[in-house]
Amino acid sequence: MPRLTDTQRVELALPAAILFEIANPAAEPEDADILLALQGAARAPLDGLGLRDTRKVVERIRRASGAVQDGVGRGLVDTDVALAAALRWIDLVLEDGFLVLHSGSEADRAIARLRGIIGAGPFPEADERAASIMRALGARGYFLPLAGLHTAGAESTAA
Repeated sequence: MPRLTDTQRVELALPAAILFEIANPAAEPEDADILLALQGAARAPLDGLGLRDTRKVVERIRRASGAVQDGVGRGLVDTDVALAAALRWIDLVLEDGFLVLHSGSEADRAIARLRGIIGAGPFPEADERAASIMRALGARGYFLPLAGLHTAGAESTAA
């Protein structure tokens, strides 16, 4: 993996880490492979770091993931709604070309399985909560080129 900044490592790990944090409490035993794939995808950007640097980046991932959990309504919304919001946010990040999801990767397989489990919806609040995710991460300095794009539209439609 090329030399990445800590911020880039966090941004690469966050989609899988966020999905793991949302899915883990409600996971069924047969979903263990999804959780393992998400953990592996979240750990991949940490490859090559020493112990001290790994701890530092992991702490940044935890703080950012916690902010996202608060943004989607930690414990206040149905797991399917929270997953739909996180998947919608990931779609926005992918559509804008900020991140690329490699076909057949651990993250790709886990995301496909999660989409199959929660189905198509309807999750009308997923777009609003996806904008909340973008705002929470933008406030912490992550995904900055996208933060303004997707939060401005959400705020104007909410008024």
